[in-house]
Amino acid sequence: TSIWKAFLFTPKFDPVGSNGCFSTHVCFCSGNYVTHHDPPLLFDISKDPRERNPVTPATEPQFHEILKVMQEAADRHTKTLPEVPN
Repeated sequence: TSIWKAFLFTPKFDPVGSNGCFSTHVCFCSGNYVTHHDPPLLFDISKDPRERNPVTPATEPQFHEILKVMQEAADRHTKTLPEVPN
């Protein structure tokens, strides 16, 4: 009955505390512009649509299983993608 969303990394918003990358006008998705999350941030967007309260292994007993199922789905999808020229 849940809809899950995971963040492996998030942009470093600028200025700190904002909800955007105002100094660059776009949020970059690599290098020093992101914060990596281990474990990933996991949200139950059916209960928390504004993504304000990530669940944790302590608050969600199936945390690791949910992430495993999500990764398996991403892996299956990746296998369907054809190679293209760079």
